[in-house]
Amino acid sequence: MPTGLPAVEVGVEIPGEEILLDGNVEAAGKPFFAVGGAAVTIDGNLYAYAVDNAGDERFTLRFKDLRTGDVLPDVIENVFYGISFSPDGSRIFYTVVDDSWRPYQVKSHVLGTAVSEDEVIYQEDDVAMWLGFELSADRRHLVLSIGCSEFSETRLLRFDALDAGLSTVISREERILYEAEPFLLTDAAGTPSEAILVTHNKDAINSMVSLVDPAELAKPLAEQHWTTVVEHSDQVRVNGAGVTSTHLVVSVRKDTIERVQVLPLAGLGTPEQGAPVEPAFDEELYTAGVAGSDYEAPVIRMGYTSYFTPSRVYDFVLPTPEQPAGELLLRKESPVLGGYSAADYVATREWAVAADGTRIPLSVLRHASVTQDSTAAGLVYGYGSYEMSMDPAFGIPGCPCWTGASCL
Repeated sequence: MPTGLPAVEVGVEIPGEEILLDGNVEAAGKPFFAVGGAAVTIDGNLYAYAVDNAGDERFTLRFKDLRTGDVLPDVIENVFYGISFSPDGSRIFYTVVDDSWRPYQVKSHVLGTAVSEDEVIYQEDDVAMWLGFELSADRRHLVLSIGCSEFSETRLLRFDALDAGLSTVISREERILYEAEPFLLTDAAGTPSEAILVTHNKDAINSMVSLVDPAELAKPLAEQHWTTVVEHSDQVRVNGAGVTSTHLVVSVRKDTIERVQVLPLAGLGTPEQGAPVEPAFDEELYTAGVAGSDYEAPVIRMGYTSYFTPSRVYDFVLPTPEQPAGELLLRKESPVLGGYSAADYVATREWAVAADGTRIPLSVLRHASVTQDSTAAGLVYGYGSYEMSMDPAFGIPGCPCWTGASCL
């Protein structure tokens, strides 16, 4: 079990704490200040941060040597969201937008060289497609994501074979909406092999997760063999999937609730595949999601909230044979002033049935003292559009956010 984490209290210094970037200092005298991204090299020596002082979401990227505190001379202007160091820390990858604010280029800057020499890793010229990138979980690949709301394309660049260039997982011409995660999958004999985890809507309106051998990608799509890992369901929507060194982590919407499920990589895609394990929370209505993870860590970090529980941060200790259900460790809860107590309120799920038989979920919120005998007045509020649901979320009464809606 992870131990030794410091207790964080407002105004109390933590021994050994190091401030990487002080936003109050950086914002002093500026008309506007926002951070659009940050990254640290694996060895912890260099820190990159992107700052916007105009409010136009075009950021200035700078670098800091954490060993000395010195800011390096490298400065890159007009950077968009999304920055990452290469595994060896020698270069930074960043995104650039065109005149219509569409991210269309991923570029690479080698520290200590002129910005004019930066390499364009990929440029997307189709104005209907947006471009983004991230490092694969195991940091062996640069993963480029290109797509629109209807279909997508993923291109991979191996850091140990840069000269080989980009390879395409599934062409956009197939009109499939998908995400791909390359990783090494170890078989029962302990032999690792290349694999790609694909979360996709091919013959699956609610999406599903498949395992693909990269060698299959050279074949026409109709001839490729994909192994089902998370099958399609009419009752469960798959939102995404990723990996750690030991587990598959899947984000799903089940019974209208955003949830996280984990499966061991051992036996993945075989008849010995393990059953999914889901962190167990106390409330019926909530929203939970992965807030971050490290490939080698035995935990994933999760965000959690509900109508009456302020934002929480949990570490979920991944299941082991000795602890098959895993373990939830509460790390932080946002404080609420004014004598608030969640125990004073109740949230339940009810269902209304439409004329065509469709079951419509209702979140019923009330003070615990309110009697459910149809005599109390009620406020009905609803929203649903753009495939966006109104998920449980904590907020301040009087602001639309307290219902889970967005403040506009």
